[in-house]
Amino acid sequence: MSLITPSALINCAAALTTINIVTFTLVSWVCTLPIMSIFVYSGRLLMTANSLFDLFSLKFALILVGCLIMASLPLMVIKDKK
Repeated sequence: MSLITPSALINCAAALTTINIVTFTLVSWVCTLPIMSIFVYSGRLLMTANSLFDLFSLKFALILVGCLIMASLPLMVIKDKK
């Protein structure tokens, strides 16, 4: 579950490489845990929102920042490798 590219595209690209299936599975599982946690927690907070103004709270702002950080991590890693 990627914020930038669809998972099917990532799987097809990984199939074209020589990556080990165990390594691919382990890395995929570990990397999806943070974003899945953010999605689950944000869904839980949305269920507790009683009005539109509840969406403008610190919790929702932190979730948005978390999603933005997770989405920008691959770009930061690529920039560091250059």
